[in-house]
Amino acid sequence: MTDTIAFVLYPGITALDLVGPLQVLSALGQAGLGHEVVVVADRLEPMGTDTPLALTASHTFADVPSPHALVVPGGDVATIRAMTDERLLA
Repeated sequence: MTDTIAFVLYPGITALDLVGPLQVLSALGQAGLGHEVVVVADRLEPMGTDTPLALTASHTFADVPSPHALVVPGGDVATIRAMTDERLLA
């Protein structure tokens, strides 16, 4: 059985807060330890971050309705705004 670890992507996210932990936890899947690491969002189009870099989720929220673990990376004002997004909260 594979446990899914889902990282949430939202507009304005601090890219480093997503990419750093994603890099580390992705090693679990690469080592064959029964984990799949995915990035989820409400859509699969590129999203702006707090840098000039845009990121794209690998899955939608509907694709991964019940992950084993959910990681919500931080940010600044965008994180507070994301805390009011009903789709993300659901």
